Amino acid sequence: MLLPALPLGGVFAVVLGGLGCAFALVSAITLVAGASYVNTGYLNATYARQARRTLITMLVATILPAGIASLFLAVSASNAGVFPPAALLCLALLWLPCALALIDMIIGRSLLNPAKATHW
Repeated sequence: MLLPALPLGGVFAVVLGGLGCAFALVSAITLVAGASYVNTGYLNATYARQARRTLITMLVATILPAGIASLFLAVSASNAGVFPPAALLCLALLWLPCALALIDMIIGRSLLNPAKATHW
């Protein structure tokens, strides 16, 4: 059991973790779709800016549920008096989609930068 004193906290953390994973998936799909904006030899600046904004929005959207669930787990564990290893693993897994969305955003910002585009 994740938290013996508050089993609902584990369910809440899993639901928010799933939400963060969904946002990270949208971020990955945006990055894959963004490659087509530079595929033809020139950069479509309008779509590139839109994709960059989407990547930043999805990064923030993955950080929020992970932060809320982490705070909830930390408060629940401190009230219970114990912090089991399963809760530590859950905390690590909550922040994994954030790391993936951050990597997508870093790659997308460098790939889809209209200021660095070269026009032929």
